[in-house]
Amino acid sequence: MTRRIGILIALVSLVAATASAQDVRSVLQASAKAMGLANLKTIQYSGSGWFSMIGQTYGLNEDWPHYEVNPYTRTIDYDAKFSREEYTRRQGSYPALGRVPMPEQHIVNFLNRNFAWNVEGDKVVPQTRPYLDGIAVADLRQLEIMITPHGFLRAALAASDATAISLPIVGAADYGLSQNGRRVTIVSFTALGGKYKINGTINDQNLVELVDTWFPNPIYGDMNYEMRYTQYEDFGGVKFPTLVHVHQGDPILNPAHNYYEIKVNDVQANVKVPVEAVPDAARTATAPPLTVETQRLGDGVWVLGAANYNSLAMEF
Repeated sequence: MTRRIGILIALVSLVAATASAQDVRSVLQASAKAMGLANLKTIQYSGSGWFSMIGQTYGLNEDWPHYEVNPYTRTIDYDAKFSREEYTRRQGSYPALGRVPMPEQHIVNFLNRNFAWNVEGDKVVPQTRPYLDGIAVADLRQLEIMITPHGFLRAALAASDATAISLPIVGAADYGLSQNGRRVTIVSFTALGGKYKINGTINDQNLVELVDTWFPNPIYGDMNYEMRYTQYEDFGGVKFPTLVHVHQGDPILNPAHNYYEIKVNDVQANVKVPVEAVPDAARTATAPPLTVETQRLGDGVWVLGAANYNSLAMEF
């Protein structure tokens, strides 16, 4: 009897999931209408908040060390696949935790299709080293466009493998996300040639409230990158969250994995975006070769060193 019930539940779940997958486009179109996607080509949002130093905490239950970010502005041209992220960072009132307090620095990050670079003062700095020695920075910044609220909808509508499943949220949630029985639809698809999977949660008001993806990392294996979007407001017909809260890490290995939070105070839709041409220094830059050095520590024990990460190999 138990087996029959289990099979029945599995069949019902499969039918429900399939029905939702067939209806994925109407789900996305309803969300696009609610959020003002129809004629949105560019967007610029600004605010202030904090960022974190990933991996620099003392323990798994502690949060990544924070630092102040003010002001913050991100500008995106969706069709051009261009992004400019500009902010000023400083230690602020956050504890230094034994480190030298962060001095004030002005940061400008660029993406133009498959090229990523930063500008420090008047110097172009190509981003050839993978982010946290895992994912190419250009891939990461392309994903960051696709996991913004409207970027997610655009990418999902363009994807050939998008699926959807609708379900109620059981129990409480934080940051104003859907909870206690409210129904959501989770849309999934792959991006950048199938290398990455993106999941987006659309709530019962047709607003994108959570988007996440995963990318390779030498410590975690797969590192979660989760965007939480709440406190939506209408900005000239375009709905955008005024609270952007981001997680990066692994919710099981380190529950406190808050990456950054921006309180948005200004959003401009279809703002004119001067798309920066790719500098020659960024276009011609090549990634340094990755070398692994091995050292025998004893019988059947070796250390493998590469970049900032070391591994042990043991023979049994």
